Amino acid sequence: MRCRRMQRKWILLTIAVVFILSVVGIYRQIASVTETTTSVHHHHKDQLGTLIRIKRPLPAVQVSTPVNRENYVELKHSELNYKVWPIPQRIRYDPTKNTRGYIAIDPHYDITTSFSSKILKEGIGRYKLTLDGLSMKSSSSCPGTPSLVKRIIINVLSADEELGLNTNYSYSVTVGVGSFVSITGQTVFGALYGLETVTQLFSENCVESLHLYIEDHPKYRHRGFMLDTGRRFVPKELILNILDAMSYVKMNVFHWHFADWCSYSIESKIHPPLTDCLGKEEKYSKEDAIEIVEYARKRGIRVIPEIDIPGHAKGMQTMKDEGLFFCDASLRQIYNDPPGKSLKILKDLILELTTLFPDDYFHIGCDETAVVGKCTTQNMKSLEEEVARYVIELGKVPVGWEEMLFSTGVKIPGMVVQGWSVHSATDIARHGYYGIESNINYYYLDYVDRTNWKIWNGPLDANRNESGLNRLILGGEFAIWGDMWIRNRQCWDEKNWQLLPRSPVAHFMHSVSMDTIFMESMANMIWPRGIAAAGRFWNKVDGLDQPALQRILDHQTQFMVDRGIKSCPTKCSCNYLKKCETLYPRSPSVGSTS
Repeated sequence: MRCRRMQRKWILLTIAVVFILSVVGIYRQIASVTETTTSVHHHHKDQLGTLIRIKRPLPAVQVSTPVNRENYVELKHSELNYKVWPIPQRIRYDPTKNTRGYIAIDPHYDITTSFSSKILKEGIGRYKLTLDGLSMKSSSSCPGTPSLVKRIIINVLSADEELGLNTNYSYSVTVGVGSFVSITGQTVFGALYGLETVTQLFSENCVESLHLYIEDHPKYRHRGFMLDTGRRFVPKELILNILDAMSYVKMNVFHWHFADWCSYSIESKIHPPLTDCLGKEEKYSKEDAIEIVEYARKRGIRVIPEIDIPGHAKGMQTMKDEGLFFCDASLRQIYNDPPGKSLKILKDLILELTTLFPDDYFHIGCDETAVVGKCTTQNMKSLEEEVARYVIELGKVPVGWEEMLFSTGVKIPGMVVQGWSVHSATDIARHGYYGIESNINYYYLDYVDRTNWKIWNGPLDANRNESGLNRLILGGEFAIWGDMWIRNRQCWDEKNWQLLPRSPVAHFMHSVSMDTIFMESMANMIWPRGIAAAGRFWNKVDGLDQPALQRILDHQTQFMVDRGIKSCPTKCSCNYLKKCETLYPRSPSVGSTS
């Protein structure tokens, strides 16, 4: 009896020890994962000294099994028939497992992952719709009978889903000789990029079975597109379509220039007169803005809002009676009045906007200001500095166009400057500030002569002898402005616009009744040239000649159109007034040219 009691005590003691050791082991594992995640995904600590911290505890991550790839051989992008865009950083294959056969997607394939994420789940759902269609494509173009991919396996290494300057978009893809494709993303956003690459690889449902291994990451952290809705209102339908297209070419910043000469296009609840003057179909509700930000986030795209002040402010003229001061009777530029009423209104609006736009960056414009009326250079500088400091107080990084630094002389540690006219991102970096490159001669797509080839060869990197400056060059951004789709130059004379001697070329598309035709005209000005810009901002590869670039863009354009993107067709030229050789109708009753 006594022996049985002793035996029972030893069993209970053993169980207790095992339990304690298990708890300690789990604790160490979680601590290790958190430490690894934090070190791998260090966030940008800029000159502001502001560290963007993880806002929630991170669950445990999956760990992939190391693979020995010492025997792998480099493969040129051309050997994939340029199917993947932007061009991956590295493509290799295993010659020892090369059967020189072909693979296609089995119509009954599936996508599996053990990683729990709503963003990833919804992303898989989107890509599955496309892959389902590709899997049903005839693989008759494959020489012989292809092997079939029955499973796409997705592994994610970090549970961090915060979007910011240092979000890790890196991924790898293994296309095996067997029946599987494996994707490993550093984050869910990297995994989605991997899914995009796989989708492009199988765009014709036939891939040579080279036992491919693709390792990819962007060279630049900021790969953006700027859309102007402060002149001609852009329907939400087109914005969402643009965000889809951006995700297909791995772009990660939507710069929303929503306030300019013609309107302040996002509804304000705190200052209703600002937007009450606009019709329901000429402004975005708060719900619209939230929807656009969330739609972008699910695709790994940050949304940076821009309120363009102190110049380009005529769209805010209805606030004059509310206390907003302007430099002169033209009401084009805001005056920093001594009592501070203008500054108070601007702070109110910025605070309101931060409830809609969670990104760490906030663009305050500051371009094309002028010494006019009561506004001196010092007055403009004081307003810009006050606004920039307020943005910092709100825990965000102020961004401004190049004039902020080089014309009015604002110099606030940590600010980001966007070059577009006289000064490049390299010039900005020389002054010790983070720079974004948007050179008007290459990346402003409202100019028809910005060709694919010109965009691909646009400026971005610092010179070799100044390569140390590249750490301050965040990336590039291409833009489309609404100047040509409005009734008169910069909306300066809305009452007498029909009497003006010269109107913008596509002025007849200004009315909301022309939305369908306008959306086609604008989309065809953006794509496919935006595809070339996306490639430039991701990974510029030397040795790619003009015919090869055009083949790439033709293939990618057609694939994007097949997926529902509004774009100028392949082997065709488009401008404000025509698609291919067909002029856009000047009346909504005629309809689209599609």
